[in-house]
Amino acid sequence: GLLKTRFDNPGLSYIVNGLMFDIESKREIRLADLNVRLAYPQTKVLQMWIRKGSWREAPKDKTKWTFLGSTAVSPSNNIGRPHWLQIDMEPGQKYGIYIRFEDGTGGIRTPANAGGSIYAQNDDLILYVGCRRSKYLFGSYSGTSPFQGSLIYWLFPQRFPSVLPSHSLNSSDPRMFATTLTKCADLGDQWQNVQSPDECIEANKYFGRTLTEMYENPMDNGPCGCSYHKFGSLDFWGIQGGSRDTNCDPNKDCTGWRGDGDLGCYCSRIGPSTEFPSSK
Repeated sequence: GLLKTRFDNPGLSYIVNGLMFDIESKREIRLADLNVRLAYPQTKVLQMWIRKGSWREAPKDKTKWTFLGSTAVSPSNNIGRPHWLQIDMEPGQKYGIYIRFEDGTGGIRTPANAGGSIYAQNDDLILYVGCRRSKYLFGSYSGTSPFQGSLIYWLFPQRFPSVLPSHSLNSSDPRMFATTLTKCADLGDQWQNVQSPDECIEANKYFGRTLTEMYENPMDNGPCGCSYHKFGSLDFWGIQGGSRDTNCDPNKDCTGWRGDGDLGCYCSRIGPSTEFPSSK
């Protein structure tokens, strides 16, 4: 799933050292990725903190927050793309998020003094207006400024193993073709298309393939059996332009992608005689 904010600058736009804001899930989700609107073209190291409960309950108390780590973000159309989060969220629960650059410098862009309390929402997630933070860790804060960027998440995280396999399953093992949410093969019946980029991510994540590996490595990617190669420039989902390599399982036909950044994880049965794994 995806919740992407608008990128307008109503009135004054600030370039800040950090932001603190709340998100609330409407259903069980796993927050997977966070994209940040950056002001400058340099690669920066982003820190992220989280707490169960609103940031307003502990805006300066570091002991009430959990540090998730640091990651380098490189701008692409002013969007940084860390791929590193796996945060399970309970329905109806607010979570405070604190992002800042490791060196305390500015570079996160936000419109100033946004009105209202909710900045963006969809059927799964609510993003609340937050505040600007000073360069000092858990230092002073001011204003009502929202996070601009996007939140990428999975639905139904409880359907996936808590510990991901470190290697691909043997192709003769039927579990390789039976994820609980997304099925690339219907076990001797018919191939089923993966319907969306996030489902493709889920299916491959189930088999221990990280999103970075999917983007960077020309390799067979899990149950769909299609190879992903890095062509052209990266768009929001990661692949834009060029064409995909059809280095697929010989019993599958990779049927291409729909564009608009779609990962192209589509598989269809070539014919009854080529069902895989074999039903005979």
